[in-house]
Amino acid sequence: MAGSFRSRPLRTGLPVLIALMIGAFGLRIWNLNEPSIWHDEGWSIRAIRDPINTPDDNTPPVYYAIMHLLWQGAGETPLALRYGSVLLDVTTIALAARLVRRWAGWEAAILVAALLGLSPLLWAYSREIRAYAAVPLLALVLLWLADRLLNAQDKTSSAPPNFPWRVWAELLVAELTLLYTHNLSVPVIGWLNLAVGGTWLWQRRWRRLAIWIGGQAALLVAYIPWLLTQSPSGTALNTPPQVSPALLWDIWQGYFAPLPTMVGAENALVIASAVFGIAAALSVASLMTWNANRHTLLVLSQALVIPLLATAELLAAHIDFHPRYYVAGVPAAMMVIALGVHSLPELLELRRLAAPSVLALAAGVSAAGLIPLFDRPEYQHDDFQAITTYYAALPDDTLILIPYGWEPAIEEYYADKLDLRAELIGIDLHSDPTETAEQINAALDGKSGPMRVELLTWYQLPADLRGMYSCLLESAGQREGTSFTVQGITTQGYRLSGPVRLAEIPDQQADYGALKLTGAAWNGTDSICLHTTWTLPQTTNQNWRAAGRLLTIDPPGWIIARSDTDIRRDDQAPTSQWETGDQGSAFSLLRFPDGAPPHRYTVQVGLYSRENPNGVNQLVNGIPSGKMITLTTIRAAQTTDNPYSKAPPVPASIQLPAGADGSGILELVGHDAPGGTLNPGQEMRITLYWHLDKNCCETLASTDATLVLRGEDWSVAQPIEAYMQYSLDWHALVVPAEASGPAVLTLESETLAPVTLANYTIEPSDHLFTPPAYDTA
Repeated sequence: MAGSFRSRPLRTGLPVLIALMIGAFGLRIWNLNEPSIWHDEGWSIRAIRDPINTPDDNTPPVYYAIMHLLWQGAGETPLALRYGSVLLDVTTIALAARLVRRWAGWEAAILVAALLGLSPLLWAYSREIRAYAAVPLLALVLLWLADRLLNAQDKTSSAPPNFPWRVWAELLVAELTLLYTHNLSVPVIGWLNLAVGGTWLWQRRWRRLAIWIGGQAALLVAYIPWLLTQSPSGTALNTPPQVSPALLWDIWQGYFAPLPTMVGAENALVIASAVFGIAAALSVASLMTWNANRHTLLVLSQALVIPLLATAELLAAHIDFHPRYYVAGVPAAMMVIALGVHSLPELLELRRLAAPSVLALAAGVSAAGLIPLFDRPEYQHDDFQAITTYYAALPDDTLILIPYGWEPAIEEYYADKLDLRAELIGIDLHSDPTETAEQINAALDGKSGPMRVELLTWYQLPADLRGMYSCLLESAGQREGTSFTVQGITTQGYRLSGPVRLAEIPDQQADYGALKLTGAAWNGTDSICLHTTWTLPQTTNQNWRAAGRLLTIDPPGWIIARSDTDIRRDDQAPTSQWETGDQGSAFSLLRFPDGAPPHRYTVQVGLYSRENPNGVNQLVNGIPSGKMITLTTIRAAQTTDNPYSKAPPVPASIQLPAGADGSGILELVGHDAPGGTLNPGQEMRITLYWHLDKNCCETLASTDATLVLRGEDWSVAQPIEAYMQYSLDWHALVVPAEASGPAVLTLESETLAPVTLANYTIEPSDHLFTPPAYDTA
């Protein structure tokens, strides 16, 4: 049966292949209109509409020119815009099957069509409006033309008429087309030069090699105009892959896990990839043992060399690992497997089961990769459609801040379709605080009243790891409700009551050894934004963080707000990546708790890292002088009618007359006195939660009530203090040194019988009234 299938004639092999092609097409087009257009596709849509005047800044124009032609008259739906990528991928499958049928027959052609049709990596990027879909196709075109070029044998190696000029010219055109299709072309061109140039060098065909080198030099000259327009892709935040055996395993898994987050995350996919990897290794062994001809060696070289050169490209460009950068090697890898199965001798019993076994493995690994892609939201497109729908429902005068310049998925596609009327303000990626404040204030200029501002965060592009935007915006007003989050994106609303600004704190410098504090500024009422500037005196391998603290003055030393934030340069690089003399910032957002009384408070900052979690001392003339620095004192805003549902409850309502005439009502709605055991000399910190009748007083309640900690023959009392309308009342009661026995915490007033809040037991301290024995006084 295997033998008959292997030599299956056209009348049966072709229908099977056509059925597989239809199945691959259906798998790619199914549900194609549903996923949201996302950021990268927004770039592509912009370039497709006008590939000459508005090209994609990162991708050459050939793909977009082809898609522009297909897009004409097709409409603006996601399906119409993605359809071209589907066609390119299906053509890739057809070309691979055509080459394998020519080299090995119908059985191998059908097998490679099935393998590529089920490929999760090809499937994922055939469904995006990106040029990745064109790279595997053109890589196969180069493979086909390279085979033809090497197949053209001279009768004499020096006879000029016998040089395959036409194939050579076609190959140059294909190379140039690939170079102007995607930057992933460089590894493919590198493989081609190694394969063709290496072959002719080995065969000592010097004339052909000279012609080849001349053609490649001309190709480089034609590519230089594009190269000159490119800026470096990598940033300080990228983590290029580490060259190791584990990277080879990640690359292989990436053929079936299209997203980095999928690699190693799905147990079924890991197991299926490993089993399929064993099948691939056996296929290579079969190929080298029984069918190591020029065709198969050329395919094998493409399958092995392209991933190696793609890795070198990632390292050179300082780019993170991503399976999409290896998509060009997928067709050749699947062709190697199909050719390896074909190479098994028919006399072996394994030959009979090889093709169906490999198909079953391919179906298993495909299911393990594709099912999570359909079912798991975290593996799907970032939902810019949902976030734009949310924005479209906001008032027309809302300002939407894009902290990385612009968002093409919204601005180029969804804004018009969903009638978005809010104003989009693009702030360049990695802008410093001054530039950011100037742009926000320019957008606010001329507008009256509090303004609604929305801050967009797209998690694939961390433009604000320091928390600069939230710090600046909240200090100029207040947060507006909770954030709205969809797949991959969050937006947070703010109500700005004034311009964004920071007031410098003069003469604030400190030397921590590892870093120097060289400046500080702040702003805010309900929330304080503390901006500290740090300078690196010498390189460090630690990522330092700033510890911002907000403390009470009365009673002294209570930390009521804290903020631990990274210290980073404007490009978001942490301190471990700085050079000597580099400067960066930390933004500490310190929120007053609801009901904080309008007293004065202290703002402090310290320095710590993972290696020094308890912080480091500042140095004054080289002497350690404390870990926290007091930067300034500030006054809180007047308390408001904030919700107090989180206040610890009291057993029953406790009300006191308040106001000058006693007609107001002051209600204790909660306290945090737990009761239990105390020790002599211990400071007991207590918070009372008050609600004051808004018709009572202008600001401060007038009452004779006191909070009393009372024992058998001692007491400690403090007057209560309550503000309009909801406020916190902080008390620090110190247990006397001679106290012991039971004690009670009460609320007392001339007009109210004492109300017990908590009961305590004072444990007596051990006293030593005689000196211990000693030898030397």
